[in-house]
Amino acid sequence: MTGIINTFKSKARNHSTASSTVATQKSPVTEAHLIREMKFDLSLTCLSLLVEVLSNVLVALPPLPSYTSHGDDSMGNSQTFFVAATSLSSMGGGAIPAMQSFTLCMLQVRALSSGSSATDKGTGVAELFSAFAVLQAVGQNIFGVSYYYAF
Repeated sequence: MTGIINTFKSKARNHSTASSTVATQKSPVTEAHLIREMKFDLSLTCLSLLVEVLSNVLVALPPLPSYTSHGDDSMGNSQTFFVAATSLSSMGGGAIPAMQSFTLCMLQVRALSSGSSATDKGTGVAELFSAFAVLQAVGQNIFGVSYYYAF
């Protein structure tokens, strides 16, 4: 998944720096470049969440195997379908990094519009990502505990 993201994101970056005459010279980050990256990150987030939901639905859909006849291969088909559906969920792993990248681009656009750098001390990037990590950990614990007690 990372290779796919790097390939498509680097095309978006190369598109914005194609007018540059010197390839080794790093062009300054512009608002238009950041907006292109934000659109990519938002599209990737939506696609990843869609794949994740599809994977969860596919895991829940198939019927349980019947244990009545010994010649029936429904147990093997059910296991194969389960493995395929849960493997699909790995393609949904790009949602959280894409959301974080989108947030960082938003902070950079905000910093550009105010005339400062996004890495200045007052932007609160570290605090924001720390809050994201706390919310993610708390959310996983809440869903994990509620899932445990539901079944």
